[in-house]
Amino acid sequence: MRLGRRADPRISAGRTPGRPRRLLWAWAAVGVLGLPALAWEDSERAIQEWTTLSAAYETPHTAWAAPLAGGPLRILYFIGSPEEGMATRAREAVELRQRLASQIDAVYEINFYGANWFGGLAGVRRLSRLLDNRYDAFVFQGVTPGKIPNWPENPHTRFTEAVKAGAGVVIIGADVNPYKKEAADPLAGRTEIAADAAWLAGVPVTAAHELGRGRILELPAAPFIPYREGWEVEYDQWQEKLVRAVLWAARRQPAATLNIEAPTAIERARLPAAATVAWRGAGESLSVEARLRRWDGQAIALEGTTQVPPGKRVTFSVPKVRSGRYFLECFARSGREVAGWAVHEVTVTAEAGLGEIALSSGRRLPFAHVEGKDAAVQEARERDLGIFLPYFDAGERIQGEVRTSGPAAGLTVSLCDVSGRELMRREGAGFNFPVEPWMPMVLVVRASLRDGDGEVAAAAQYVRHRHDRRGRFNLILWGYPVQETLAPYAARQLRRMGVDVLYSRWSALSAAAFNLGWLPYTGGTISAKRAGEWHDPAFHRYWVNHTGRAASHGALAYSLGDEGDTAGIGTDERTAQVFRDYLRREYGTVKALNTSWETEFADFAEIAVPDGKQALPALAVAPLPNLARDFDRFAFSGYNFVQMARGAAEQMRAQRDPRAVVGFEGAGEFDRETDPEAVCRELGFWAPYGGHADELIRSVAPRDFMRSNWMGYHQTADGHLSRFYYCLCNGCDSIWYWMWTTMGAWQGFQHPDLAGGVPPVEEFLRDTAFVRDGLGDLLLRCEMEDDGIAILYSRASVFLGRQKTLEPYGAYKWTHMTWATLLHDLGLQYRYVTDRMLRSGEALPAGCRVLILPVTHGLSPAAAEAIREFVRGGGTVLADFRPGLFDHHARPLDPATGRGALDDLFGVRASLPVATSQAKETRIEGKLGERALAAFTNPGRETVVATGVAAAGATALGQAGGEPVCLVNRVGKGQAILLNFALWSVMNARSETPNLGGQANVEETPHAAGALFLDVLAAAGVEPAYRITPYKNNAKLRFLGNLEVTRWRNGDYEIVSLFRQTGLRDVNGAYAQVQLPEAFAAPPAHRFVYDIRHQATVGQQFPGWYWISDILPARAAFYVVMKTPCPAPRIEMPAEVGRGTAPRVRISLPGAGGLHAVKIRVAQPDGTPAEWLDQAVMAGAAPAEFALPMAFNDPPGTWTLTATDVFTRETEQVISFAVK
Repeated sequence: MRLGRRADPRISAGRTPGRPRRLLWAWAAVGVLGLPALAWEDSERAIQEWTTLSAAYETPHTAWAAPLAGGPLRILYFIGSPEEGMATRAREAVELRQRLASQIDAVYEINFYGANWFGGLAGVRRLSRLLDNRYDAFVFQGVTPGKIPNWPENPHTRFTEAVKAGAGVVIIGADVNPYKKEAADPLAGRTEIAADAAWLAGVPVTAAHELGRGRILELPAAPFIPYREGWEVEYDQWQEKLVRAVLWAARRQPAATLNIEAPTAIERARLPAAATVAWRGAGESLSVEARLRRWDGQAIALEGTTQVPPGKRVTFSVPKVRSGRYFLECFARSGREVAGWAVHEVTVTAEAGLGEIALSSGRRLPFAHVEGKDAAVQEARERDLGIFLPYFDAGERIQGEVRTSGPAAGLTVSLCDVSGRELMRREGAGFNFPVEPWMPMVLVVRASLRDGDGEVAAAAQYVRHRHDRRGRFNLILWGYPVQETLAPYAARQLRRMGVDVLYSRWSALSAAAFNLGWLPYTGGTISAKRAGEWHDPAFHRYWVNHTGRAASHGALAYSLGDEGDTAGIGTDERTAQVFRDYLRREYGTVKALNTSWETEFADFAEIAVPDGKQALPALAVAPLPNLARDFDRFAFSGYNFVQMARGAAEQMRAQRDPRAVVGFEGAGEFDRETDPEAVCRELGFWAPYGGHADELIRSVAPRDFMRSNWMGYHQTADGHLSRFYYCLCNGCDSIWYWMWTTMGAWQGFQHPDLAGGVPPVEEFLRDTAFVRDGLGDLLLRCEMEDDGIAILYSRASVFLGRQKTLEPYGAYKWTHMTWATLLHDLGLQYRYVTDRMLRSGEALPAGCRVLILPVTHGLSPAAAEAIREFVRGGGTVLADFRPGLFDHHARPLDPATGRGALDDLFGVRASLPVATSQAKETRIEGKLGERALAAFTNPGRETVVATGVAAAGATALGQAGGEPVCLVNRVGKGQAILLNFALWSVMNARSETPNLGGQANVEETPHAAGALFLDVLAAAGVEPAYRITPYKNNAKLRFLGNLEVTRWRNGDYEIVSLFRQTGLRDVNGAYAQVQLPEAFAAPPAHRFVYDIRHQATVGQQFPGWYWISDILPARAAFYVVMKTPCPAPRIEMPAEVGRGTAPRVRISLPGAGGLHAVKIRVAQPDGTPAEWLDQAVMAGAAPAEFALPMAFNDPPGTWTLTATDVFTRETEQVISFAVK
C-alpha cells in the first residue's frame, strides 16, 4: 500500500459508494482566491461524522480548568494535518476539552492531493456557518489563520470581525502544509502587546498581539514526547500551559491567583516538610486542595486546611517520598468550579541512589546510518522509538545487576508490564527472569531501593519481548503515528478494536506496549527500473537497514514494497548469468534449447539477455508461430524477481532476523509476468489486491505461506465486510485494512478523536467479532476441501493467451474467472494444479475426479502424459478448446497441421487455421454414460465455437452453428470431454472488484448452463456436498446463484460457509435451503448442525433434511456439522491461586471430534474485565494448556473465568477461583 495515492480523486470522488460527492470546476476562484482549480464536496453527514469529537474515550488528565468559574468556553479549533487523515492531531482538541471546560467545534485542513479544507467546498461553507456562533477563542494547530479562504460565504472576513469583537486567538506551531498559498492575512493590523507575565509564567510564548479587542498569542509547536515512563505527566504539563494560553487569549483567566512557597529542591532526609499556598484576587473564601504528583504519574493528596478566606495562607505537609522529580499542584475552588490553580516543580534528592540497570543478556540492534540523512538526528529518532532497546525471545532469560550507591536496607528487582503489574520479583542486586510466552511485548525491569522509612529511590529499564504473531488470524492495519506524542492513545484503542498488527515505517515502542505486532513498510524495492541492480549484493543494503529495524519488535514479515513491478530483467552481467542458469535448469542441455529456439548456440555462455527492445532473430514462418524465445524471456522476468526477493530474504536473515519472512503486497497478477507459483513456493507472503490470483494462492501455497488482500476502500459496512469475508473464505490468514487515519475519499479505520471507528467500521468490527474471537485461528488449523475438481494453470498458456493468433478463444484470466463463477454457483469448490507440478512429478490432488483445462494452449509433454494417465485411471478431463497446441515453452507442437498434444485423448482432429465463429443456434442433449443431460440451447446469446474440429472417435452431443460441441471420448476407465466452445459465451463471470472501492458485479450462472454442467459433473462422479437452492423453491431451481460454498475439514467436523460477496438484499434468494446429502459416507445416520455466526444450535439433521440460512450480501454464514452434539468445555485449574504465580489452566472438550476455538475471558473481583488475560484457545478431546499469570499487585478476591465455544454459546462454562 502506498500512502494516500490510491486513485485520481476525480475517479474516487465520483465512484465511491455510500458517500455522495460532487466535483465542481471552480474556475472563477482560480488565482483570484488562491483556491485549487478542482474542488469537491463531501456530504454534510460525512463532515459532521468526522468532525464531531466524542468524549467517550477518556484518557489520564488533570482538569486544570474544569469545571470553570464563569462557565465553559466556546472554542473553534482549526487543525492542520500533512496527511490524508488527522492522525492524532484532532485528539489534541479532545485533550484540551478534558482539561478546560469548553465546547469545541473542529475544522480540519488535510493533505488530499494538496492542502484542502476537509469536506471541500461544503467544508468551507460549514466553517462560515460555524462563524455565526460567538466564540471565546480560536485555536490553530498545524495551520495558520492565513489559510482561511474568503469563498464561499466569506469565512475569512467573518473570522477577522470575530477577533476584533473580542475573540481570542492561540496559534500553536508552524503551518504543516506551507506549500499552499495563503489568502490575505486576516489578522493584518494587529499590534504587539506585553503578555501577562504572572499568569503566563512558564508558557513558551513566542509573540503576543492584539487586534481590536481580540488577543492573539503564538506558541511553539507541541513537543514530541516519546513513549517512556512519565510521558503522560509531561504531556499534562504541556496542556496546562495551553489552558493558560487559551484562557488569557479569551480574557477568562480565573479570578484567583495562587502562589506556592516551597523549595525547588529538598533532601529526602528533611521530609516531611511544609509547603505554603497563598492566593489573591477573589472576593470570597475558597477551598484549596493540593497533591504531590511524581514524574511517573503517581499522586499523593496532601492533608491541610482547605477552606481559606481572602488574604490567608494554607500550609500543606509534603510527606517523605522517594527521590525524583515531583509537581506540587494546588487548586482553589468555589464550590466545584475552579477559581485558580498553580504548579510548582520540586526535586527530592537522597544520599542513597540507584545507578544503571546493567543487563548481561539480550540483543540490541546496531545503528545503521541511512545515506543522505543526518546521522545524529536519525539515531536520536530511533532511540526515541525504542529501536535499540534490548530484546528477547520466549525461552531466553533477562539477566543482570543493579548498581547502587550510598546506604540502604534492601533492594528489590521486579519484572513488570507497562501498566505496573508486577509479574516477577527478586531480592538483591542480581536478577535472572525467564521470558515466558505469555508475557507482553514490552517488559520493565524495575529496581526499588529501601531503607527503614520506605522507598528511597527507583530505576527502570524497558526491554522488548518479541512476538511475531505468526500462525494466527491477524487484522493488519496500514499506518501508525510513530512520531506523535499521543500515539499510545491510538495504540490502546486500536488493540481494543481488534487490530493485531500494524504495517508502517519505524517500529514503535508505543505500539509494542499494547501488544501490537509489526510489519515494516518500505516504499520501492520492487521496481523493474532497477532490475539491473537486483543481483548486486549491495542492492538490498538500504532495505535491510530500513525494514530490519523491526527485528527487535518481532516482525510478522518484511515487505519488499507495494504497487511495483513483480517481474523485470536487467542487462548487467549478473542478470545474464542468472538467465543462463535459468535456461540450463529449464532445458538441461543447449541442444534442447537450440531445438526450442531454432538456434545454434554451442554453449549457454553465448546467450545474452534480450532487453525487450532489441529485435529477436526471425523464426521460421508458420501458421502457429514459434514463440519460445519470447516466452522464456517472459517467464524469466517473473523468475528473476523471485530470485531477487530470495536474495533479500537471505540478507535479512543473515544480518537482522534469522526468522525473517519476506514477500510483498499490493502487486502481482494472475495473468501477467508475475510467476505466482514461484512466489508461493519460494517466498514467505503475498498480499495482492483482491483478484483471481487468490484462487491460485489458496491452491498451491503451503499453509504457513502468509496471504491476504487489502480492504478499507469503501464507505459502507457492506463494502468492508464483503472484502473481509472474501479473504476469509479464500483461506487467507489475515486481512489488511488501508488505512488507520484517512478520511474523505477513503474511510479511515479510527475516528480522529481516537474513541473508535466511524459507524461503518464499528459495524464491520461487530459483525466479524466471532471470527476474531477464535474462528479465524481455528480455520488456519483446518484443511480447505474441494469437491474433486482441479483446474490447470499454465504459464505458457498465460503468455499465449496474449497473442493475437489465439485471441478469439478468449482472455486467459477472464476464462478462468468464468469457470470459477460456474463452479461456485453450483455449490462446488475446486483447486488449482499447475503444469509445473505435473511435469515435476507431483500427483493430482487425492480424490480428484475432474480436471478442467481452460484455454490451455501451452502444455508440457510430461503434463500431457499425466493427464492421459489420469483419464485411463477413471478421471474425467474437461476442456473448452483443444489443449496443447504449444508446449510449455510456447513452441508449437506441430506448426504444419495444428495438431494438439491431446487430440487423440479427446478423439478429435482439426485443421488450420486456428479460428472461431459465433453460432446463433446451439443445442446440446443426450446422455453422458448413464446420466441424462439437461437440454441446453444458449438462448439470446451467440456461442463462440472453434471451427475446423471434427470427431475422430469422440461422440458429439450437440452442435453450434454446424460445428460439433460437447465431444465425449471414453478412454480406459475415464473420459475426455471437449466442449469446443467458450464458456464465457454462454454465461458471464463475476468480475474482480473494480477500482479498489467498488463492488464486483452480481452476475450469476444462467439456469440452463448450470443444469447442463451439474449433469456433466455428476456423470463424472462430482456432486455438491450440500444441495443449496432458494427457500420455497417455486421455480424448481437446481442451484442458488451468486453464492460461494467453502468447506473446511476439522477432524470429524466439517465447517461450511455460504458467502454472497455482493448484491442487493431480499433479491437473488434472501434465504437458502441447505440440504444434507441423501446418505452419509460414514456413520452415524444423522448430524448435528450449529450456526457459528449466531453461536446457536440449528438442530439434529438426517440424510436429505435441510435447514434454512439467511443469505445476506457481504456477510458470510458459517455452520459446523458434527456427528455428535457439541460437547461442553471442561476447565481444570486450582481453586486458589497465589499472587505472583502463573498457574496452568487445562481445557478440553470430552468426546470432541475435532478442534474447538474457545474464547477465554477473565474478570476481576469487582467485575472489571482483565483484558490482558483474554485469549482464544484451540482445544479438543485432548486438553490444551495455557498460563493464567497473576501479578503480585493484582487484587485479591474471587475472580471468574468464562469459556465460550465459538461454535455455540449454549455450552458456555463459568468458574470462579480465589486469588490470595
